[in-house]
Amino acid sequence: MRKRKCLALILAAAMISGSGYLGAGITPGMDRAKAAEGETSLLAEFTFDDEETGFSGGQAKASGGHTLTDSYEANAGKALHLDGTANQWLAVTNNEGESLLAGVEELTISYDIKNERTQTNWAVYAAQRAGSWEYGQEHYIGFLHNGGNLTVERYNNTNGSRPSSPSAKVGEEWTHVDAVLSKTNTTIYVNGVEKSSVESAYTIPELLGENSILQIGKADWGSGEYTKASMDNLKIYGQALSKDQIEKQVPDYFVNQELERLKNSLKEVVLDNETATLSSYEGMVTWKSSMPQIVVQEDGCTVKVQQPVNGEEALKGMLTAVLHVLGRTEEIEVPVTIKPQYAPTDQYGYLMVHFVEDSQGYAEKIYLDISRGDNPEQWDPLNGRKPILTSNLGTTGVRDPFITYNPETQTYYIIATDLRVFGGDNAGWGEWQKNYSTKMNVWESKDLITWSDVRQFDVVQNMDGEKLANLGMMWAPETTWVEDYYGEGKGAFVVYWTSHRYADEAQTQSLGVDIMWGVTTDFTQETWEFGGMFLEGGNAGWIDTNIIRDGEKTYHITKSNAEEIIMEVTTAKDWWNYETTEWTRVQSHIGQSRFGAVEGPASFKDHSQENRWYLFVDDLPTPGYQPMISTDLSKGFEYLDSPDYFLTTHTKHGGVISLTKAQYDAIRNADAVSAVQEDLGVAEVEVGTDEAGMKEVLPKTAEVNLAYNMGTSNLPVVWDTAGVDTEKVGTYDIIGTVQSISANKDQWVGKDGSTSYLAEDKELYSSAPIQVTMKVQVKEKEDPGVDPDGGDQGGDNQGGDSQGGSNDGKPDDSQNTGKPGNGSQSTGQPAKKPTAGKVKTGDTTDMVIWMVLLGVCAASGAAVIARRKRS
Repeated sequence: MRKRKCLALILAAAMISGSGYLGAGITPGMDRAKAAEGETSLLAEFTFDDEETGFSGGQAKASGGHTLTDSYEANAGKALHLDGTANQWLAVTNNEGESLLAGVEELTISYDIKNERTQTNWAVYAAQRAGSWEYGQEHYIGFLHNGGNLTVERYNNTNGSRPSSPSAKVGEEWTHVDAVLSKTNTTIYVNGVEKSSVESAYTIPELLGENSILQIGKADWGSGEYTKASMDNLKIYGQALSKDQIEKQVPDYFVNQELERLKNSLKEVVLDNETATLSSYEGMVTWKSSMPQIVVQEDGCTVKVQQPVNGEEALKGMLTAVLHVLGRTEEIEVPVTIKPQYAPTDQYGYLMVHFVEDSQGYAEKIYLDISRGDNPEQWDPLNGRKPILTSNLGTTGVRDPFITYNPETQTYYIIATDLRVFGGDNAGWGEWQKNYSTKMNVWESKDLITWSDVRQFDVVQNMDGEKLANLGMMWAPETTWVEDYYGEGKGAFVVYWTSHRYADEAQTQSLGVDIMWGVTTDFTQETWEFGGMFLEGGNAGWIDTNIIRDGEKTYHITKSNAEEIIMEVTTAKDWWNYETTEWTRVQSHIGQSRFGAVEGPASFKDHSQENRWYLFVDDLPTPGYQPMISTDLSKGFEYLDSPDYFLTTHTKHGGVISLTKAQYDAIRNADAVSAVQEDLGVAEVEVGTDEAGMKEVLPKTAEVNLAYNMGTSNLPVVWDTAGVDTEKVGTYDIIGTVQSISANKDQWVGKDGSTSYLAEDKELYSSAPIQVTMKVQVKEKEDPGVDPDGGDQGGDNQGGDSQGGSNDGKPDDSQNTGKPGNGSQSTGQPAKKPTAGKVKTGDTTDMVIWMVLLGVCAASGAAVIARRKRS
């Protein structure tokens, strides 16, 4: 009977799972074949094949100025053509001439497009009403093609700021586009492949209301912004289609196009680490290996590599790329090179600091990304893309961070703007430039893993606290280490930042937005010297200066509010001296032709290739950093078109440093996701044990699971023993915090639990530490003349070891890892034998439990057999 009940439940669960009712939003009465095609929710379908039938379909009709042209291939019929003028665009309504989107809660919009100009093209636009909008006060859904990119804007703005939007490259040839606007997300597919997805806080009814307009080829900005493009096969669904449904409706022409593009984009693989992540090419490629030196893991992209030893020749061979494109599979052989092992001091890998902009959350904090191996064109976010540091001072916002190094003190610093745009005072960009924060956020570290709490100093004050200038704010600080600044062997940081200068104390008489400078050795008020003007921005103003030093030349890369990003060069030794330095223009409008408005330049040198420099420019408001490249700084930067380039969307305005192999490995080994074993057993101490004795018996490290399938490592543990009373016999629970990257303080809470930026007594803490537990048993002191285990307590300990393990007089490795006999990492401390206590890992208890369970199972089985015999 029980078997039958269990089987019934399993069958019921299987039926529910297989039905798709819960997963796809399909009601039982719907035809599954039709639902897969989205036909039941088709609001509009325009083939544009002819004037009679091509402009009506589904529940909609379209009308307006246009012409017809040939579509993407001969058998695809005709397509809509718009010439980019006010005379050619389409209005879309339902068949009764009313709002098509009234009451719609989710949308999928699909079309084929060939853009015929690089500037603004609005493919689809829906809004609450006709008429222009004020920037930052918009209420619309817009499909904006610009510079070869598509951005799907979903705006319900009231506070002058815009939320993040998904963006994807579509190019200027015929391309198939699908955009899914669910209740919680907006996602772009190009040729059936998901390219970008962003959480969306605004529902479609909130944005559009009951009487919305819908237009093809026109947005209501100013007197109107139009589209010069050819479009075909536009469909609008009143539901969020699934990935599977999207893939099924992509025409074969675009499937073939995507497959060929993917084949042509496959690059030679270079492996330079014992664990590596191969490019998945946006989830369309997995890998196979017949080489014994390369073992592909279950995910199809992580590989374990046996490298030649340092000094040997690189090993060459072939890998198999398995292409998965919209239901088609094809295998391609790709050359692979396995580099020999690096020495610990070799330059290897890069670390990026940045912030994330999220108008609906509190993301203005410090984030870190690390390169995939030594490849500066692929990046992995550390700490699961969660923040690593935050500020509980000033505005509580952190923007525009930069990372640097003092070689004399071997100290790393992160410096950043003190400004919170989202969730702060909402004063607006104008007010944030006048009588606002001129303080700089500062963190420091010796190892790039464990960072200090934030501190601040004021850039307009000297070391005595005297105010030296009328500056409205301090934005985007960066710095360059200058050797011998104070004389031979005495270097210093020359720091530069953006400020709005004023002629008066009240800050009513503007002198412009310029780049200022100062000098320090440690980013404290005690060593700070205010320098004054560095670069004058003119009437439009300059912001976000980045410096490159290359031999005798110094380049500044700066955002000009008149010319986008510019680059200039000088040979002046004291290049920060405004009075004497002359700059020569190298390049203007950097990044503008493809990305439009850009800012926040971040440059760094490729340490593996001669004369190769990278420049990331912040394509705002989304998708964030975009890559550019230079092999000759005198000619400026050009776009980097790399098919396997990867940087997480919304990575914004930061800086990059080069690492050594030892630093790279240490950071990767500290990027943990969980403890391998949370309960590390029992530690025993005697009554009266002091703090040092307590520390001696507790595990120094814990084994952790690493991110990105990097395996495991052992990290230090800091134990909280405040609740242990060693003067009283008993058992106490303690918690240890693993010193992973996640142990840094990324959150704060104020008095009475307040999270308001105005809260009093804001205390920093880690929001997601990895923790392990133990029990501490405080026992009565044992008679030193008696060994309860029957061994000899005195002499050279040859007769027994109260710690368990070997009889060599050293503590067992279980004290260091929390696992018996692991021995995977040395603590680097002299071997000592604690006399005050010992550790029990709890394995014996586990064994007893299993034996009991096995006994119960055996008894149950015997009883069943006995019943059967009796029957």
